[in-house]
Amino acid sequence: MATCLYGARVLTPTSVLEQGTVVVGNDGRIAYVGAQDSAPRVDGLHLDLRGRILAPGFIDIHQQGGNRISFTLAPDRLGEAQEVL
Repeated sequence: MATCLYGARVLTPTSVLEQGTVVVGNDGRIAYVGAQDSAPRVDGLHLDLRGRILAPGFIDIHQQGGNRISFTLAPDRLGEAQEVL
């Protein structure tokens, strides 16, 4: 079932929508992010999220390396990294 999440403060990679709308399609994928007056019509669940914040999922990709060694090296290069450390 499609879902319309409206009225929330929506954080995107490039902006903050103070009264934003997010539409999730029947397949569970985000189909629309933007202003409520431009949102597609949704025959499904409508959730009023006024006073709440919608933000993308956060993934911590930060890592610390030593002596410019990348810890994402291929397995055949890991021995070299371990020798340096």
